[in-house]
Amino acid sequence: MKLLRTCAAALLACLASACAHPVPRHQDSAMPAPPESRYPGLHMQDEVPDMSPAEMGRRFLQLIDSLQRYDQLTLDHVQEIMRLKLEGQRGRPGPQFNVRMPESGWHYRLGFSETEGESDQTMAELDFLHREDASRVDMAPVCAMDFEAYHQALLAMGFQEREDLVSYELQHYVPFTNARGETEHRLMPAQPRPLPYTYYRRGDISASIRYRPEVASLQSDRRRPCVMRIAVGFYEKHQP
Repeated sequence: MKLLRTCAAALLACLASACAHPVPRHQDSAMPAPPESRYPGLHMQDEVPDMSPAEMGRRFLQLIDSLQRYDQLTLDHVQEIMRLKLEGQRGRPGPQFNVRMPESGWHYRLGFSETEGESDQTMAELDFLHREDASRVDMAPVCAMDFEAYHQALLAMGFQEREDLVSYELQHYVPFTNARGETEHRLMPAQPRPLPYTYYRRGDISASIRYRPEVASLQSDRRRPCVMRIAVGFYEKHQP
C-alpha cells in the first residue's frame, strides 16, 4: 500500500509538471485561496505563534480521537478539543479559524460545516491552501507532519483504512534500473480512480485524507506525501 502512495506521489508530480490540474471532487476545499472576505477568523502566524501547521494537525487528530460517536461532532465540541474559537455564520462553509503564513504564501484553515435538516452532513476539516495553485507549490512549510504521520495516528486510534475506496492512482511511474545502470521511470497502466484520497472508518465515524507530493516535480527526490486536507464526518457504506 505504501508503494502505491509513492507511485501516486510520482503521478501527481508528473501531472503538475505538465501543468495539469487535479480533477474536482465534491466538497474538495484544497484549492487556491479565495478572497479575504471568505476567511472569517483570520490570523497572521505571528499572532498565534504556538499554532503551527503541525500543532493544528495534532489537535485535529485529538479531535478525531475524541469522537466515540458521530453525534458528538458539534461546534462546541470542536472548539473545546481544538482550544480555538471559530468565527463565521453557521451552515456552509461555516465557522472557521484561519492562519496565514505570509512569507511562504501558505494558509491553513480549520472549518466546521453543517446543513440544516441533514444530520449526516456535519463535518470538521483541516485544509492547507496556498495563494497560488496548492497542487503545485512546495509543501515543505506545512509538511512537518506528513501523510504517514496522520495515517499511522488514525490506525493507532482504531480506524480501519477503507481499501474498498482506494483512489491512489490513474497511472503511475515506477523507478527501474536500465541496462546502463541508470535509474529511469516507467509509466504503468491506468487504474480506475485518479486522485490520492485515503478513507478510514471507526464505528459510525469516517475520516478522509487528501495528499500530494511535497514537491510536484519528477526531477525532485522530495516526493513524500504531504496532507492537503483531512476531514471527519459521518460514515456511510455507499459514500466515496
